[in-house]
Amino acid sequence: MSKAPVLTHTDIESWTKNWAWLFPGAFCSFETFFVLFLFAGIFKSDARFAFIEIDLTVLFVGLSSIAAIVVVLRDGVHISDNRLSMLLAAAMFFGYVALSYLWTPGILYATKKTLSVCVLTGWCFVACALIISSNRDRVRRFMVLMVVLAIWLAYESFVSYGLSGGGRSLRVLNHDYLGLGQTIGPAALIVLGYLVFYARSPMIRLAGFGLFSAFVMVMLILGGRTPLCAMSMGVVTLCYISFAAKQTQLSQKIKRNLLAKYVVGALISVALLFTFLGTDRLPATLSRLGKVYANGLDGFIAKAETNGHSRPAMFLEAVQMWQEAPILGSGIGSFPLFYVNRDVRGFPHNIILETLAEYGILGTALLGLLFFLSFRSLGPLKTIANDPIRIIISMMFTTAICNAMVSGDMSDNRFMFAVLGLMAMRKYGWNSYEENSSHLVMPSDKRHPHFSKRVQNVGQGRVQHCADSATRS
Repeated sequence: MSKAPVLTHTDIESWTKNWAWLFPGAFCSFETFFVLFLFAGIFKSDARFAFIEIDLTVLFVGLSSIAAIVVVLRDGVHISDNRLSMLLAAAMFFGYVALSYLWTPGILYATKKTLSVCVLTGWCFVACALIISSNRDRVRRFMVLMVVLAIWLAYESFVSYGLSGGGRSLRVLNHDYLGLGQTIGPAALIVLGYLVFYARSPMIRLAGFGLFSAFVMVMLILGGRTPLCAMSMGVVTLCYISFAAKQTQLSQKIKRNLLAKYVVGALISVALLFTFLGTDRLPATLSRLGKVYANGLDGFIAKAETNGHSRPAMFLEAVQMWQEAPILGSGIGSFPLFYVNRDVRGFPHNIILETLAEYGILGTALLGLLFFLSFRSLGPLKTIANDPIRIIISMMFTTAICNAMVSGDMSDNRFMFAVLGLMAMRKYGWNSYEENSSHLVMPSDKRHPHFSKRVQNVGQGRVQHCADSATRS
């Protein structure tokens, strides 16, 4: 048996540039149309897009569907056992959601929600599970495009902040702060993951650190408490994986040092920037978080009792609604009829309570099955800890589920279902250098402390083949 070759510093440097070569081709790919569809609700109401007569969500879902057909006809589709089980679970869940239309008391909102959830939200899961997750380069391209979109949103947020003078929640691109925060937050985690696991050049580290700091500052000035807390939980997920996985090929010491440097450094940079600007008011998000802390649990309960339109009141109403139809639920779009006795858009702002109230225990069990199969495909903790892409996906899911527990309905939280679809990513793929190595870098001797002396299971022929494939793509 031949001895596994040593992976040199140059080889690893060329491998880390996989993210860079993805950038030029990203704007003419399936992922472009899909990302624009996924986040179209954030920017489609802006006056600058008023000349487009068709709804941008409909436009981009159509374009992404056409692009998906082209990809499948050109490249085929690989359906592994894990991916097949996830798609079957998704078909059962969304099929049951559509079936609940038969017994819902709603008409107008129920019809619109059925189409939105079963077509748009379902497409988010299918597109990621069937196409994007089938190729790790597509997963990275999806993340790159998310960061590019977030840079534009951050710029618009800074402009709006400058015009408003600060001190209150922002409305950017004619959209509220929640959607903006739920987009910029995951993008910030992607940048952090790249800094921790991939960035080697000092200039790249500096640029990435500046971008991460800018994203953190935007999260502070937007006014969205939940997106900021959800992004923080994503960072906690990274810390947990770093400390919980003991036998990982990633250097725990390096990860912890980089994490502390980037997160703490970003917070210090943001604090210094606010001081330099001379503002005498706390950023809107911190101000709103301070009010929650000042009110405490008693204030939370009192708000539920006195304000019928608060989230605590909606949570209680959803529980009472579930108790009336515990098994099958009351049907899709039925919550506003129980809550305000009107056939209008309404939901309890909690995806679990929404599922229980409208689809009952059966629908919740099917959703739980989809979650279980997705996590099983992502792999155990040791597998996740040995794969930076899987770690970033875990961080993205954490922030998505945290947002879904206190904001929006199943249609608004399409991003969460998209991340679930990404969990179908194969451990080994077709054309990525990274897929054919033993998952990243390890500490080595004094000559190259960031890299391992050896990376197992890598043959020179496979390395050259992956590099050639990357160049052709």
